[in-house]
Amino acid sequence: MKKKVILFLIFFSFVSCCFAQNNKFREEKPISDVTGKIGLSVRISNISPDLDSYKNRDLDADNELMWGISLIYGINKWMSCELAFDTSSNIQIKDKTYNVKLTDLDLYPLTLSFKFKYISTSPDIYQWMVPYVIVGAGYYFANGDADSEYKSYHTPNKVSLDIDGDFGWHAGGGIDFFINKNIALGIEGRYFNTSISIEEKQHNPILNINTSSDRDVDIDGWILGANIKYFFR
Repeated sequence: MKKKVILFLIFFSFVSCCFAQNNKFREEKPISDVTGKIGLSVRISNISPDLDSYKNRDLDADNELMWGISLIYGINKWMSCELAFDTSSNIQIKDKTYNVKLTDLDLYPLTLSFKFKYISTSPDIYQWMVPYVIVGAGYYFANGDADSEYKSYHTPNKVSLDIDGDFGWHAGGGIDFFINKNIALGIEGRYFNTSISIEEKQHNPILNINTSSDRDVDIDGWILGANIKYFFR
């Protein structure tokens, strides 16, 4: 229930931003000025996660691709807000101490971000190129189960993992290149920080003993990618 309330507040905050500005345009604006406009974005990124230890064992994670979509609203020419949902490919997590694969981790960040733009004093550049910094937060949904290597390592015990996500934050920067008043291409890099909880259950069929543990593992790293944006009106 708590998660649903927080997710509703994130969505409500974004909608509030959308109605916070007057949508009437009284003068012609540069193509990169998206004040009052609503936009959609599609992006592809590379995620490079770094995980803390699990049960005092070192973990290693592979880089993987992420895909995402976002809804954008231009609050004014210096600021916009963005509600985004991304999904990762299977991120392979290896237990370096046991030298076995622990799990394939899926991350699904649902985030609300605010972009603060630098507007050049040169009208020619302002027409098409806008650098910005970005800050935001959200919930990083996570999913995964014990890999066959990890299960084999614990034979004869039967092992299962239940992985859940947590809230996190991010900060970074990027540049938008406007082709016209409706279409922009962008590159962006952001640092993120969140955590996952791993509940591990083991059953020994010989002794008929069940054990379980629950650990939080911090995750941080970089997400670097490119995107295309379409602004309506």
